[in-house]
Amino acid sequence: MARQQRLSTIMDRGFAALDDGDYDAAEAALMQAQRIDRQHPDVLVLDGELNLIAEEFGTAEESFRKAMAAAPDALPPRLGLGRTLLSQLFEAQDAGDERAAREAADEILQVLAVVPRDSEDHPESLLTRLAALAGVGGKHEAGPQLLVIADETIEVLPELALDAASPVAVFDLPRVLGWLERAAAQQELRADALHMRGMVLADNDQREQMIAAWSEVWRLDGADDAPPPEVTATDEEFEEMAQAALQELPPELRERLRRAAILVDDRPPLEMVAEGVDPRSLGLFTGTPTTEEQGGQPALTHIYLFKQNLERMCRDLDELAEQVQITVWHETAHFFGLDEDGVSDLGLA
Repeated sequence: MARQQRLSTIMDRGFAALDDGDYDAAEAALMQAQRIDRQHPDVLVLDGELNLIAEEFGTAEESFRKAMAAAPDALPPRLGLGRTLLSQLFEAQDAGDERAAREAADEILQVLAVVPRDSEDHPESLLTRLAALAGVGGKHEAGPQLLVIADETIEVLPELALDAASPVAVFDLPRVLGWLERAAAQQELRADALHMRGMVLADNDQREQMIAAWSEVWRLDGADDAPPPEVTATDEEFEEMAQAALQELPPELRERLRRAAILVDDRPPLEMVAEGVDPRSLGLFTGTPTTEEQGGQPALTHIYLFKQNLERMCRDLDELAEQVQITVWHETAHFFGLDEDGVSDLGLA
């Protein structure tokens, strides 16, 4: 009995660390737990989660499958396996392996179909299944019923539309716009729902409607009753963060950046939004990339950092400094001629 109580205490500590993003502490708890019972379902689930974070998908899958076999009625192994298979589905898509993507989608939809709709895990299960359905272009025999379940769930939990919108818009934009309209009817969700509306419209080349949605987001985000950011840096602190990010670049790149003006504003001005700029952009590059310059003539080039938008997505100054660095490097990559795909390949998306 004492052995099982100790294991339970260790697992509680491990999963709490996992939730907090303290992966070293979670790993330490896992190693302790494995010395007590390597085959316990909870131990296998924690092992699977840590391997999933490390993108060791094969090892994660093995752990989740063992946990499912040991505890067939438990939901955490199924949810973990579903997320692992979804990662494998995306890998198969990138490799152009339609058969492997289809097989992954089939199993995701099957494994998670048993999650009860009244369970607290239903939203995660639903989102994973919708992403799997999107992975096969919405073409699956389970699709119609799953979309009905999504309709009914979003009727009760309209905030779920914000996460469900992007994958489903790939194959059913009208349905997604209906979900987002329902979410936007809730005052506390309105700005986020309209922002997502602009995102899915942008992906579907509906520029005029996108700008209309984002212009309203710009107004709502700047209203007196808009939620304040959790962290606020002084102008001096923010400038130090930006300069520190630049100092991390190789000297030859810093030298070439001397002609690029780095400007700080709270948010993109409305004039930029009217031209199609996302009102919640963290940064922006404008001008001529070095790869497109002709005749050695200097071009008017700006790298913008949007302070308030960066603050809104961070919980503390350390996280803000990290995000400022990523944003500076992201926009610098554009300055040197990389498109969004190239920037993403560098891990700076």
